[in-house]
Amino acid sequence: MDNLYFGEIIRIRREELNMKQEELCEGVCERSTLSKIERGKNECSKYLAEVFLQRLGLPMDFYYASSSKTGIEQLNIRNKINDAIRMREYEKLPELIKKGENLQSDNIVFKQFLVETKAIHCLCVENNINEARNLLIEAIGILHKDFTLDKIERCHFIKEDIIILNALANTYCDEEDYSTAIRIFNSLLKSIERKSADNDDEETIRLIIMLKYNLSRVLGRADNYKECLIITDEAIELCKRHGRPTYLAELLINKGYALCSIHGRKEEGILVLKDALTLNRLVGFEDNVKTIYRRAKELFGIDLRKFKA
Repeated sequence: MDNLYFGEIIRIRREELNMKQEELCEGVCERSTLSKIERGKNECSKYLAEVFLQRLGLPMDFYYASSSKTGIEQLNIRNKINDAIRMREYEKLPELIKKGENLQSDNIVFKQFLVETKAIHCLCVENNINEARNLLIEAIGILHKDFTLDKIERCHFIKEDIIILNALANTYCDEEDYSTAIRIFNSLLKSIERKSADNDDEETIRLIIMLKYNLSRVLGRADNYKECLIITDEAIELCKRHGRPTYLAELLINKGYALCSIHGRKEEGILVLKDALTLNRLVGFEDNVKTIYRRAKELFGIDLRKFKA
């Protein structure tokens, strides 16, 4: 690693926070060690980098990306793209994609990310599902040559691959091709389980919950309510065990709708939807709250405003 760039990141961020070197390195190393790291004279171990970045409120991505100035620029573009997507400012994506492509890098994971971003723009701005799907498959093909849906369980995917395939499955769900979407989600879950027997690290847990949430959603749309409940309850348990309130809020919606759709379980479903209303309010998902009221009325003739949430 070229320590000049990582040390520069540490120094700039520390100064932005008005933090002294003694504060940043307290309990982990001498001030002189940090000083040499900031000046690019000493190599920074992964352990020290993790402590420094946590104290500075930065992700470990900065450590891995700082082997070159181009790596830092890629990370900045990636963060800006993620911010734009989170704020639904999709009109900013083409310019950011162009800046990323102009970096002339051989980082294939970054190239994959840019193609995925093109697909997101295609979906959210142009509303072109077929083109978006082609771009998502192209993105997977960057790391997995001759990729087809039948090969999912045999591939060794990284986190980025799984997120892209999750988006791909959702395009099939949007077109009501539920069987294909279900097949993709199930194959991805099997792939993760095969790769990580204990499924115990936080990133793996997050991916499993994401996939189970989307699988339960598509199972509900396909009127497969009993299997939907099984998957939803598995994901809810993971959310409770690992502290994932935002996914829990949305999983309760899936569970409530499924229960209301099963003969004799409507009252149970109403109780779950009341919990869903409460939790979605707590995590700030006001659009979900409005949707729950509207869909409960449209689908099941339930006026949840009569019930105290």
